[in-house]
Amino acid sequence: VAFTNHTITVNNVVPDIEEFEVGEFLENVAGTVVATATDVAGDRDPLTYTWTWGDGSEPDVGVDLTRVQHTYASDGEYLLRLAVDDGDEGVVSITRRITVADEAPEQLIVEGPNTGDEGDALTFTAMAQDQGNDLFTFTWQVGDSDPISTGRDPNYRYVFPDDGVYTLTVVGTDEQNQTV
Repeated sequence: VAFTNHTITVNNVVPDIEEFEVGEFLENVAGTVVATATDVAGDRDPLTYTWTWGDGSEPDVGVDLTRVQHTYASDGEYLLRLAVDDGDEGVVSITRRITVADEAPEQLIVEGPNTGDEGDALTFTAMAQDQGNDLFTFTWQVGDSDPISTGRDPNYRYVFPDDGVYTLTVVGTDEQNQTV
């Protein structure tokens, strides 16, 4: 009886990314990304997902990490990269350019006196809150007059020339021209 050995080499096949969905991203608000990959070896090749966010943060890495959330500190465009590794040197990756939108300013508070005497200089301070910590420009207006002061200084000083009831209006505008 004669025996013959026959050597067979089975090559690894890289995983396949079948789904890659990017949800909405707003600055300082967690957004969700979902991806699904498969490997012809099934459970014999557990898949490790590596999510690289393009903002300098540490990647998220894990076996079967198919659904992740990430928070970008600033609005803008970023390159999001997903790499899927089967552990047998089979790696597939996909990159998407995503846009993180500016979150509109949330609140504007004005502090200052409610009464004063004609001819006195009264000082008011505006405080604006924005998820992205944007810088604000403040536009101040007294009564029906044209805006009388615009700038980054949140403090405003005004001399009321005569007695009466006045309406003080202030608008805060962030770096993306959104107002509060």
